[in-house]
Amino acid sequence: MIRIVTSARLRQLCAENMQAQERAREVQGKADQAYSGYIRKLHEVTARAEEAESDAAIIREEAVQLTAAVDDVAAELDAARAELAARADRIATLGKELQAARLESSSVWLLLHFGEPHSIHRTSEAAKDYTATLGAPRDGWVTDCECCRPAGEVAWRLMTFTTKEGRDAFMAP
Repeated sequence: MIRIVTSARLRQLCAENMQAQERAREVQGKADQAYSGYIRKLHEVTARAEEAESDAAIIREEAVQLTAAVDDVAAELDAARAELAARADRIATLGKELQAARLESSSVWLLLHFGEPHSIHRTSEAAKDYTATLGAPRDGWVTDCECCRPAGEVAWRLMTFTTKEGRDAFMAP
């Protein structure tokens, strides 16, 4: 089949073709803008997600560190409580020894180990005998008033207490 096209029809077809091409360019431009906007937003969302993951990892690490620190502090607190309980028991024992010595005689000997109360004895000889079992020498002892060095610098030291007349208390010389 042969079709004859007139020049007017050809011009009309060319004009419609140019309009269609112009419309296609406009639609393509809008599509490109929409696609580039989509890509830009995708990059922004990806960057925010990566930043959030990084922040979450940092927070998890800090939480682990804080948990470890709390555990350490709790352990130190338990150790301090145990030490306080041990010292309280030791003080109670020394108090009982002092009370027993008070009932038996008018003077007692307090044995100090590096300035800390260690035990109470009825005589200085009993204290020296006791420290000999712990490896201390029996010779070279001085009483607290005879030594000028601070109590914390002397391994073993004896300190005497006597009953004050008319009172129910012990006095250091």
